[in-house]
Amino acid sequence: MSRALDKLERLWRPLTLPHLTRYVVGAQFFFYVMITAELINPVSMLFIPALALQGEIWRLITFPLVPPGGHPIFLFFAWYIFYIMGTALEEAWGHTRFNLFVVIGLLLTAAAAFLTPYQPASTIFLASGVFLAFAILNPDYELLLFFILPVKVKWLAGLTALLIVWAALVGDWSTRLQTLAALGNLAIFFGVDIARRGQTVKRQTTWKQKVAESGGPIVHRCTTCGITSETHPDMDFRYCPDCDGQHAYCTEHLYNHVHIKYDKSEASDAPDAEQRADAG
Repeated sequence: MSRALDKLERLWRPLTLPHLTRYVVGAQFFFYVMITAELINPVSMLFIPALALQGEIWRLITFPLVPPGGHPIFLFFAWYIFYIMGTALEEAWGHTRFNLFVVIGLLLTAAAAFLTPYQPASTIFLASGVFLAFAILNPDYELLLFFILPVKVKWLAGLTALLIVWAALVGDWSTRLQTLAALGNLAIFFGVDIARRGQTVKRQTTWKQKVAESGGPIVHRCTTCGITSETHPDMDFRYCPDCDGQHAYCTEHLYNHVHIKYDKSEASDAPDAEQRADAG
């Protein structure tokens, strides 16, 4: 799939619209003002396949520009988050690949809508897909929720994924098909990476099981307090060169411990084998 995306990217490059996120947010804001002022009917912008087949082709272009519904404060935060995530994806992927992500998502959404031709298509799940794509690339990014609460994107992404699944379970067929379109778009762009990550985790788990079964050590352990690199994965462990044998210490006790010394006759009783960590 990655090779196919690379080919599509080369074909699409002449059509690339840089800073697509800015244009989408700007256009939705413009039409929000027009709709609020009752200068345009939002229904005329929605993509309804039955009407598009009757000649109203413009709906294919206008439906991504329909602003999300809700209170103006909600709209502001929706646009703010979409702008942050969209521009970040453009920087990470480049303008062309981000263009493809949006275009393919729109085409899948439109294609799914033809299965329920009298129901309007919505881009809300495609926007959620942009958020999930950002979270996959930057899971530990902290977002200030309502500009106050710092929350890691991965937790919000998990909640978003649950909401999408819930919508698919309780919604009508039109909603279910649109959620599948959004998830299919994510699968196209991240399916290979997710599969590779799964294989890596599987290999690591298998290796740890083999090491554990062989009786070998798998963690660094602080000689003083007993914490390990498994219970405290962010802790830095070092071995003291002034202690006899192999004795690891956490950062707190590396320079604050009594050096272990023992007679050569007791060397065989030194607890180095049990506490030695895997160098790899």
